[in-house]
Amino acid sequence: MKLVLPLLLCISLSFCFQQYCKCQCNDRVLVEKIDKCGLCTKEWCLEQKSDLCVDVEQDIIISCFQVESLKEKVVVCLFLVGVAALLVRSFLP
Repeated sequence: MKLVLPLLLCISLSFCFQQYCKCQCNDRVLVEKIDKCGLCTKEWCLEQKSDLCVDVEQDIIISCFQVESLKEKVVVCLFLVGVAALLVRSFLP
């Protein structure tokens, strides 16, 4: 029962993940943190770095991604909670 609160805290923190917007024009690349993937547009890329493309008419390749996934965070949190529980259990009489 004592592990329920840390487990819930760990799972709630696992829902907080960072998204990134990648803008690529020729050999220049810009990767920045972004709140929502819907904000990752050509205009946003040019606002962040106006000299991204030499010619404004050039195509910009845009992609939005997240580095870590929810599944990875949950697995790591469960592992840490399990190790902590084993450590606590080993010190109890």
